[in-house]
Formats: sequence, C-alpha cells, structure tokens
Amino acid sequence: MKRHIELPQVKEVQLPQFLGMRPGIYIATLLIVVIIAVIFLVCFLPGIIKGGRYVTFTSPLANTGISINGTYLGGTPYQFFVPSGEHEVTFTKGGTTIGKTTLNVGHPVFLTWLFHRTNKLESDITGLTTQEKAAINLFNVQEIMTISAITDFDTVHPYPPVFSNLVEDALAMDLDEKTQNDSFALAANFITSNTMLSDALEAKGKMNAKTSELIRKTLEVAQRLFSNSTTEEVGLLEQDHLVKGTRTTLKANDFEQAGITYPASSFVMGTKVPLIFAETNKAGIEVQTQGFSIANTPVSQYQWALFIEENPQWDKNQVENLQQDNLTDEYYLSGILPSVVFATGKPVHNISYKAAEAFCTWLSDLTGKDVFIPTQEMWTLAALQAKDKAYARSLTITDGDRTTPLAMLGGVWEFTQSPYIPLQRVTDYQEVAKLYQTFAISTDVIVKGGSYLNKASSIDEHTVGAVDTTACGDLIGFRIAWKN
Repeated sequence: MKRHIELPQVKEVQLPQFLGMRPGIYIATLLIVVIIAVIFLVCFLPGIIKGGRYVTFTSPLANTGISINGTYLGGTPYQFFVPSGEHEVTFTKGGTTIGKTTLNVGHPVFLTWLFHRTNKLESDITGLTTQEKAAINLFNVQEIMTISAITDFDTVHPYPPVFSNLVEDALAMDLDEKTQNDSFALAANFITSNTMLSDALEAKGKMNAKTSELIRKTLEVAQRLFSNSTTEEVGLLEQDHLVKGTRTTLKANDFEQAGITYPASSFVMGTKVPLIFAETNKAGIEVQTQGFSIANTPVSQYQWALFIEENPQWDKNQVENLQQDNLTDEYYLSGILPSVVFATGKPVHNISYKAAEAFCTWLSDLTGKDVFIPTQEMWTLAALQAKDKAYARSLTITDGDRTTPLAMLGGVWEFTQSPYIPLQRVTDYQEVAKLYQTFAISTDVIVKGGSYLNKASSIDEHTVGAVDTTACGDLIGFRIAWKN
C-alpha cells in the first residue's frame, strides 16, 4: 500500500485590488483599453494626422500642367494626395492658363492608409479664347521641333507621343481644318526618326479634317526616307553660278566693313544626293535672292568690342544676366577679351545667334542701313563666287584679294538667319517656309562653312549645320549682310 504523502500547507495567493476593483475587473478593463488604443492607432490616427484625399487630375488636353496653391505638381493624368481643406488649383498648357478652380478636400479618418479616399477633378477648356487656343497649338508644334533633335529614343530618353498630343489637343479645342492641316504639315517636316514617323502616321489617322497635299507628300517622303532600303536620289544637280559683284563699304564712326554687292539672282542651292537622312540637307533646290551686300570677312573681335563699348549690357561680365534673359549660354565670349585698343581682325566667336542679332540692330541704327544676318541662300550665293579661295586653316585671314568674300569655308562656322527644318528640301521648300513664317516659331538656325578644324574634304558650299539660338561655340561666328 502506497504511503500517503501530505503536502505542506501553502498560503493562498491573492492578486491585489486596484482602486477598489477586483483583479478580474481591472484586467478586463485594461485589455479593453489596449484594444481600443490599438484600433485608434491603426484605424483612426493616420487619418487624423494626414487628413486628405487622393485626387485624380485630368484634362481634355494632353499633358496639362497642374499647380496647387502655386506649387507645380506635374502633368495630367496625375493622381496626387491633397491635404484636407480648401485649395486653389491652376491648369496650364504651354504657359497658357486654361483655368483656375477651388478644390475642397474633406477629412476622412477611418483606415485611410488601407482604403484611399479619392476625388476627380477635370479642367474646363470651354472658356478658352481664340488666342489661347492658338498659343496652345503653337506650343505643341514647338514641342515636336524640340523632340526632333533626338533621333534615338530609349529608357533614358523615352519618346513622348508629340504628334498624338498635337492632334488630341486640336480636336479637343475644335480647331478649324486649315489650322489643323497647317500645324500638322509644318510639324511633319521635323520628323527625324522612324519613331516620330510612326507617331505621326498614327496621329494622322485620328484627324477629323481632310489632310492637305503637303501632309500627304511629307509623310510619303518620310516613309521613303526612313525605310533604310531606298537607292533613290533627290535634288537638282549642282551648277556653277557666277554673278558679277561690285565692291562696297559699310562705314560709320570707327566701324568699317568692306563688302561685295550682288544683284538679284536665281540658282541651284545644293546638289543631287541619296534619299538618306541627313544627306537630304544638301538636296539641290531652285532658290532666288534679292540684291544684297555681304561682308568680305566675318565680324571681328575688334568690331565686337565697338559694339560692347556702346552696349555695355553685352559685356562679358554680364553673362549671368544674358543667360537669365535667354540670350546666351554660360560660354558667351569665353576665351575672348574684345578690345578697342588692341585691334584684331580675328573673327569673334563664342557669341550666340541672338547676340549676333543684337549686333545687327546696333549697326543698323549706327549706319542707317538695314543690316542683318544673311539668309542661307545669300550665304551660299556668296560662297559660290569664292569657290577658288583656299580653305581657311586658321582664324587669321591673310588673303588680299577682296573681289570676293574671304574665308567662306573654314575659319569659323557662320550663322545664317534661315531656320533648320529637316525635311524642307525634299517636300516643298517655299510652302514650308511660308508656314514657318505664319506660325512665327523659333527653332535652330542653319550654320554654314565649317571651321578650321574640319577636314576640307568634308565641307563644301552646301554643307548644313544647325545650332540653338542661345548657344555659344568656340568655332561659331558670323558675317553681316545689308541692303544699300
């Protein structure tokens, strides 16, 4: 029989009371408080701290800019968390204010981190004026011109559907048929890649207007141009074109510039080339020039010093102001110290096209003549008269023969006032030029002649380069032209 073991007597454990409450009551109460606190922290506190809604902003116009209380957010379609309260929303497109509205956002609090409360706000374009519609349309054309500078698109430089945006906005604004056609035709002449071509072809199919002959021709040429399989040649064959020029001089105060006057003329600018981009920049076309005078030499550093002396806002020490005014870049007059004391005939360089325009305006006022940067046609006519001149291998001009312009090839690349429109020579040169003038837009300008660093075999009278109107380059200068 098992021996009975008696356990020792122990004292009963009793939990202490708290504020007169038995343990079961205050433990239950504590658990309830904890549960309530957790619910509050998880379900309500985030919404209280960060009250607001996710608002989706949309617009009938593509990529409309959104600003809230003066702070830019991005382009439509766009979803953004907007804090609770009253906010002023501004919709803009290309610098044009489409509309302003007040947005009232509530303050939901329950599980806002899990279930996003949303609103929608669309811009209203019914109040746009004719001028505002024209400005938006012009912006879209300008965007296409800007994108044309890129020929290869990738993840770093993704392609924005600029032609689709152009057509989408034209339809949303109910633009008339002529405006739609003219805008698309001009823009299509800036196609520089298969990617742009595909976008243009798709966008054309969305147009509700009957497309013009110029659009049809431009897209057809572009398809052949970027097919990578054509052996076709385009352009008129280059011809020798000699005209008799007479010597002249433009003079006022300390400024003096020898030049040659040429009569009105018609000639072939360019030559026959393969239908390959960008060989087509040299495609031969029949052009005309009115009578004009052109400088024998590019504008010199001494002549630029005379300009600065009377226009101190163009001094080298004003480069930051010139940049802010979008007139030059940071390289303006880099490496040059123009002086009226130490005169030099070396061409001025590291000046922008806009700076060159300012020089011509100053000289027009000084001389009483219409002084300007020559057109591509004028420059080419003058260069054809100097075909026997040696390629300029330095910035020092030593040729004493002043019967034709000097250093047309070599020396420095020279500005012309002609815009660079990539397909203009293989579509309709004159018609595209008229459209460009109608829209009064700004694009890169053509530079001609090469520089002393280029191989002479790679540059001729018809070689075309392009440069931004604010860019300053070590190898870019200009010569003036004027009307007598």
